[in-house]
Amino acid sequence: MAAALLLAALHPPLRRGAACSLSRADPRARVSPAPSCVAQHAASPLAALLSAAESPPSQRLVFVGGKGGVGKTSTSSALAVRCADEGFATLVVSTDPAHSLSDALMQDVSGGRPVAVDGCANLFAMEVETEEAIGRFRAAVGGFRASDLGLGPVAEELIGKLGLDEFADVLDTTPPGLDELLALAEVLALVRGEGSAAELARPGAAALAAEGFTRVIFDTAPTGHTLRLLAFPEFLDNLLTKVLALRRQLGGAIALLKGVLGGVDVSAKLDAAADRLAEWRDRVAELQRLLTEPEVTDFVIVGIPSRLAVAECARLLSALVEQGVAVNHLVVNQIITSGSTTAYIDRLKAEQRRAMRAVDGGTSALSSLQMSRVPYFNMEMRGVFPLKFLAAKAYGGEHAALWDDLLAGGGDRFVLMGGKGGVGKTTSSAALALACAEAGHATLVVSTDPAHSLGDAFDVDLSSGEVKRVEGVDGASLYACEVKVDAAVAEFKRVVRGLAEGSASRAEGEVGVADFADVFDAVPPGVDELVALSKVVSLARADEYGVHFTRVIIDTAPTGHTLRLLSFPEFLDRFIDRLLELRLRVQALSSVAGGVSALLGKLSSRPPPPPTAAAAPPAVAALQRYQAQMRELQALLHDPAASEFCIVTIPTALAIAESERLLEALRAQSIACRRGVLNRLLLDDADEAYVETLAKGQRVCLGELDALAARADVSITKVAYFDAEVRAVYGLRALADALFGAAPTPL
Repeated sequence: MAAALLLAALHPPLRRGAACSLSRADPRARVSPAPSCVAQHAASPLAALLSAAESPPSQRLVFVGGKGGVGKTSTSSALAVRCADEGFATLVVSTDPAHSLSDALMQDVSGGRPVAVDGCANLFAMEVETEEAIGRFRAAVGGFRASDLGLGPVAEELIGKLGLDEFADVLDTTPPGLDELLALAEVLALVRGEGSAAELARPGAAALAAEGFTRVIFDTAPTGHTLRLLAFPEFLDNLLTKVLALRRQLGGAIALLKGVLGGVDVSAKLDAAADRLAEWRDRVAELQRLLTEPEVTDFVIVGIPSRLAVAECARLLSALVEQGVAVNHLVVNQIITSGSTTAYIDRLKAEQRRAMRAVDGGTSALSSLQMSRVPYFNMEMRGVFPLKFLAAKAYGGEHAALWDDLLAGGGDRFVLMGGKGGVGKTTSSAALALACAEAGHATLVVSTDPAHSLGDAFDVDLSSGEVKRVEGVDGASLYACEVKVDAAVAEFKRVVRGLAEGSASRAEGEVGVADFADVFDAVPPGVDELVALSKVVSLARADEYGVHFTRVIIDTAPTGHTLRLLSFPEFLDRFIDRLLELRLRVQALSSVAGGVSALLGKLSSRPPPPPTAAAAPPAVAALQRYQAQMRELQALLHDPAASEFCIVTIPTALAIAESERLLEALRAQSIACRRGVLNRLLLDDADEAYVETLAKGQRVCLGELDALAARADVSITKVAYFDAEVRAVYGLRALADALFGAAPTPL
């Protein structure tokens, strides 16, 4: 009774079974498994995550991912709470750039250090801190620069002539997303007891190693961003392996330099730098190995019973299997159950009132935006005619004045639609594109989310990557496209390789840089969609499709991935600069006849001759065109008269909090954001018939998810819709009961 009163005082009531424990014991204490909990989860498909045949139990890594807005963070946290309650030393880690783990736990776990979770013995939590990891990587890369070797100005000039500075610059120009990979690799090394002495000396690092975690749960970013993160290990391993091979090839030239420099051992210093890079390479390779080791790693896909979520679950499952990642579990949240209609409506209304209090009261950053408020529909908006209805509600009627300059105004305009996963970005983008077209603007709507769902929204196959006309639209023409990144990145790789091959020569072979092209064969994940997007923008402006688009609507990926994408143009611009500088360095080396000895003789007496006047290969011009596209895209994003960002959100505490952080980040990057769309506002007259219509659509989707799980031989766990937002340890215990308890009966 006391436990129930305590729960009621701390949190809105949760209409689920009682939690296994509400103890406020010391969170660092070790506890034994609770017998009632053991009995409860015995038949659960997720029970395998709690099995421990050996003593002490071996370590298991559990990655939790899926479409945005389906409850990944809550599910990750609930799994972690249950593992801890079962006696496992447990760590839950957020790798999402837009963290919400602290929000879910209602406790600050930011800062990149493990924090003991209040009210749950054995459980620690942390949100990865990427800045420190990228700083350490850059320090390792810096060891290749002449100025960092401490050899004096003469030695620096001689070493610099070998081109190592340019290679260090390329490595130092880190692509967005690499920081997360490096931080994740560091965390894994520490929790597996493989951290170096220097790493263990850092604040918080010793705790990661000393706790002996036997269950590590990773709360990942939404689907597209997670797939990019999983692709990074191969990219970085290839890059570092080739750079280290290049260092070995330069051994002859460096040995000759030792004599010129009076015996200073340049090679030893460079070898030390190479060892540090090799350590990073090995660590990332170990991460890649662990991801494909089923005895160690599980991937749990989380979804909800909606058509868009079903399609994304299928795509994510296919991509993970293709990469060799073991997927054994599918969790389906938010199922409306029999007898829950009244509680379902009451929960939505109460949560909505709490979430909107700050927005309506003028104390939220979102209060400054012109916001369209869109009702919560009891059916999915798929196809042109349902989207027309949505467009009328969101961009017409009482909201028409908010969008008048965009719909009725002249000039060319680009609008990026973004926000937290699962808030309706794609349907809002598609509806806005329809509104623009029907207002008389030739309109193009483009999806840049690696986990596309724009075609699903229009009910049109856009998988070819081609720009297709959408039929059934009044007014001007509407075209849609899901950016197909494979062809774009293959073209970019060919250009980069052509740059290197166009400058190869016998002299370069003598100094060991003839095959430097291999170093750039691995293009960073994320470059693909950026290159494709910039190409689409350029083609749209050039009337490539036989029509001049005056409105371009861009359906972006969830928050964290979108912020990375917005910083990519500057990265790729710098990356191309480094490539062109390196080519000039190689040309200078090529102009020196007689190999390295002649090179050193010339360096010691007079400046090297100017580069040869040979015509630049076509690849140089092609790279410069890419660079021009990046600069055009940068200028476009920062021109408030030509482009703007529109935030899409829903009235929940987590979505509002993430939208506020997104708005702050956009303004910090000087990107205009004046408008927003607030979806899923429940109307006062919503009744049981409304919920029953929604449940009917869920039943169809649940059948499709059952079929998907059967085909892929994946277990499926179904969780009922909770009548309160699941937050803090006590709410998460209730969710854990649902995850490991009996399946609910859908309405």
